[in-house]
Amino acid sequence: MSYLRIIHPGTYATVQDLGRPGYSEQAVARGGAADRFSLAMGNRLIGNPDTSAGIEFSLSGGRFAFEDDTIIVMTGVADGPGAARPECDGHIIPLWEPIELRAGQVVNIGGFTAGASLYLCVRGGVNTAPVLGGRGTHHIGGFGGHEGRALIAGDRLPIGTEHHRTPRSAGAAWRGLTARVLDRSCLRIMPGPHAPLIAGAFDEFWRGARLTMTPHSDRAGSRFNGPRARREHEGTLVTEGAFRGAMQYPGDGLWIILGPDGPTTGGYPIAASVSARSVPALGQLRPSDSVVMLTSTPREERQALRVLADDIDAALPPVDDGRSQVW
Repeated sequence: MSYLRIIHPGTYATVQDLGRPGYSEQAVARGGAADRFSLAMGNRLIGNPDTSAGIEFSLSGGRFAFEDDTIIVMTGVADGPGAARPECDGHIIPLWEPIELRAGQVVNIGGFTAGASLYLCVRGGVNTAPVLGGRGTHHIGGFGGHEGRALIAGDRLPIGTEHHRTPRSAGAAWRGLTARVLDRSCLRIMPGPHAPLIAGAFDEFWRGARLTMTPHSDRAGSRFNGPRARREHEGTLVTEGAFRGAMQYPGDGLWIILGPDGPTTGGYPIAASVSARSVPALGQLRPSDSVVMLTSTPREERQALRVLADDIDAALPPVDDGRSQVW
């Protein structure tokens, strides 16, 4: 058995995969990577299924090494000033490009200010024990991943031996597709189930509206400062199950967008929802980032997502030629 050794975890690092769907009735959120796109595509690049587990480094990177020779790829936001620039033996490791590592070589990710989530995918996947069908860390519940917690210095993580294809390059067109999916300048939103309780006309209220993420954000939910809304309903609503990307309005210009580990509604109305094709970009926002809201409809989003998913699968097909697991 081969192992990945964590020398320093950075700000917050966890084992993540694409989540464990189907357990909301037991109050278990789907969880999984904040940016499912970057993790799944990294897996495709090194010959793993979309669902293989990797390491999610949040807000800053750390240092790690492998006990045997292996192949890795690191993914996430790769554009602009402040993007992550991992190094090994004094050489920059380009994101979205598979590289070979020799046993004992140390990779140092360091700090980054562009994007919030960086992913390490390793050939064979991080092979921690599955819980409820997923290997990802459910920090609130204290299970999954490595001992149900964030990684710390000295942790050793087992690496799987199964893979489906040889590593591959994504091609020149991939940069454009990545920038298209991870565009952090805007989020596309649709009316939520409680939109009529929040303001008047949905499109008019959000026209040109901008939200700014606050430091009080985590994988359960991100808090944003934004426009004040008029509430048409006093008091709290009955607590309901919620979904990733649900936009809640506690009041006074504070908006909460639920993340991968999001809880129930807590009685707050859901005014809007972030569309599926904007969720990867949502997972790359960090405190102080500002983003414009663009309104859309479910029909428009279904059509746009179908085109986007087809473009992605054509440029970089799933390794097992099966159905894409990204969305």
